[in-house]
Amino acid sequence: MICGEAGVGKSRLAASILEDTSQQERATLRYFCSPYRQGSPLHPCIQQLEHAAGFARDDTQEAKLAKLEATLAAAPEQDVALIAELLNIPTGSRFAVPAFSPQTKRQRTMLALIGELERLAQQMPTLMVFEDAQWSDETSRELLALAVSRLARLPVLLLVLARPEFRPDWITRAHVSCISLAPLTPEVSAALVHVVAKHRPLSPRVVADIVARTDGIPLFLEEVTQAIVESRDGRGAMGPGSGQDTALPLSLQASLLSRLDRLGRAREIAEIAAAIGRDFSSDLLALVVERTDDLQALLDRLVGSGLVLRRDGRKSEYTFKHAL
Repeated sequence: MICGEAGVGKSRLAASILEDTSQQERATLRYFCSPYRQGSPLHPCIQQLEHAAGFARDDTQEAKLAKLEATLAAAPEQDVALIAELLNIPTGSRFAVPAFSPQTKRQRTMLALIGELERLAQQMPTLMVFEDAQWSDETSRELLALAVSRLARLPVLLLVLARPEFRPDWITRAHVSCISLAPLTPEVSAALVHVVAKHRPLSPRVVADIVARTDGIPLFLEEVTQAIVESRDGRGAMGPGSGQDTALPLSLQASLLSRLDRLGRAREIAEIAAAIGRDFSSDLLALVVERTDDLQALLDRLVGSGLVLRRDGRKSEYTFKHAL
């Protein structure tokens, strides 16, 4: 479990682990929790299953069922039926499922999901990343606890990323390690500022101001530094020893807004995408924007700015770097 305040580097650490192990044969399962989905039971699992099965927006229910069956090829028929129902895919007369009570069906569905994890782990080492656990729904937390209890005997590394308020009972188990990420020291913060600024040197006074304002939070350090580097107002203070002052954004929101202001029409695309959600697809975006001839170029500009990231290397799937 990796815990820390927002912006301290939990997702960056997980991304580094994913990158460092990318050349090894492994299965990867990623789960994303959202404050807007806390009332949707098992939404992170539903999203991961849809991604694993390769569902497309225009797939028919029959096509989705066929893809799900292919993904769960080694699972018992009852498990496939329960998971299909979880994904709201009708199975018709294909599978016979006993008439369970709601509570029994809930338990059997969670066991079916755990069974699929165990079968996958028996085939190859598995890396699981469960992000923003503090926003998980109650059923997902119960499933996560069940998974943790099974992992001691499986070749699985589970990374649970959460803010400090998420304190599950299972963190005291012998096979669980808890890593708490603290803010960066002033010395490391200043070094990060110089790394982000690259060949655009900032005056010592500006660096000191950035470090003082950002409280050692890496994300804030990166965003504020980038805003200063990109800002015309800051160019006068770029050179070492400059006596000119630089207007620093007072908050992460101000920093993000100042960067958006310099993106031209790409800002409009960012605003529409933000209305869709933190995660969005270019296909859905294309249905909403008025003109699409330069949509990909504008998305590339957002990615180049660092405000938006491509998800899992998929060209059409994007996510905002920060929930704000």
